Amino acid sequence: MKKFLLLVSVVGLSGGAFAHAEVAGASQLLTKGPVYPAAMLVKNETGHVTLTADIDKTGHTVNCQIIATTNPGFNESALDYCRRELYRPAARNGHPVVEHRHRINVDFSLDK
Repeated sequence: MKKFLLLVSVVGLSGGAFAHAEVAGASQLLTKGPVYPAAMLVKNETGHVTLTADIDKTGHTVNCQIIATTNPGFNESALDYCRRELYRPAARNGHPVVEHRHRINVDFSLDK
């Protein structure tokens, strides 16, 4: 899990003070991969779909949206996959927080 420190500057009546919050981004838990659409498999089609989603405090994805695709025939499968994904939620100071616009890349490729 990626961790980084977020330095927040706080100005109070007595002058400048600094506080930091430990922030950890969401990390994907094991999930079943996307379904390769049968119509695309028959045609030997490949593609890539990039989505964004918000990850709520329980680790579920909400607001899945496609932001780029190389082949629209994969869009529905990628959206279904996004909606099923489960994450360990992002955290700030040890407490779960919502992560907005988490990027999800889904590749559809054939083994040769």
